[in-house]
Amino acid sequence: MIAQQSAEVAYIVEDLLVAARADIGKLPVHPARVNLAAELEVAVAPIEDGAISVDRVGEKTPVAFADDTRVRQILRNLLSNAVRYGGSEIVARCGSNRETAWLEVADNGEGIPEADVRAVFEPYVRSHNAEGQPLSVGLGLTVSLKLSELMGGSLTYRRDDGWAVFRLELPAAGSVHAISNVAKTGTLGH
Repeated sequence: MIAQQSAEVAYIVEDLLVAARADIGKLPVHPARVNLAAELEVAVAPIEDGAISVDRVGEKTPVAFADDTRVRQILRNLLSNAVRYGGSEIVARCGSNRETAWLEVADNGEGIPEADVRAVFEPYVRSHNAEGQPLSVGLGLTVSLKLSELMGGSLTYRRDDGWAVFRLELPAAGSVHAISNVAKTGTLGH
């Protein structure tokens, strides 16, 4: 229990530092080929056995051109939100097409009220204040959105047939978007 709580505090500090660095334009992003299916398996492993089902959509392994450390940070935030605030079923899936590699974390919980959808991506905003739930700082989605944009991608929320779905989209490795970003700037997201 102490180790788990220490890790959670470390993640909060990491989110605070990332938010501060991103605000002043000093957050480095180091793009490389990232196997999203492998990252998803690693991120889900420490969570209670069977709590999250993992699916890969399509036969092709989804490979993004992104910063693996930042992808893990986004995944950690999305999965911890689903475990804390989501429903009894959580599904994480990934896939790709020619231009985009993507990850989704979905749960069958109440989801975010329509009026709060835009606000939950703002710093220090929480949609859920359920009794008995541990309070969070309210930076996870803000940081995740900033990181996705720095890597040339996006993070969105939608309600889909009773499921609350967060979707991270990143440039697929070898896509025109990924190649042109690196050619223009020498890095991704700057």
